[in-house]
Amino acid sequence: MLSIGDMLSFKYQDARGKSFEYVAYVERIVEEKSSYNVYVPSINKYFFVPFSIAQPLTDSAITTEDLYALAHLAVDTDDRLWFDEIMDRIAKTQ
Repeated sequence: MLSIGDMLSFKYQDARGKSFEYVAYVERIVEEKSSYNVYVPSINKYFFVPFSIAQPLTDSAITTEDLYALAHLAVDTDDRLWFDEIMDRIAKTQ
């Protein structure tokens, strides 16, 4: 099981049948729905993702662009510790 703040990917199919794959981070775990409430920074949207389809990301699958999007989110939410952690990860990739 993933924890709050973990990155994951999931596939989503819209009402027209078009498929998308998104990278998101876990914002909340909803045990009663067996799902994660996730935020997708690239499209600025939230989704409920069932435990069964969430694919945890390894550090190598997270791009620098993803990290910068999360850094912006950390600033928006006034989470200084999370921002510092993300900036440390960005520094390690360069």
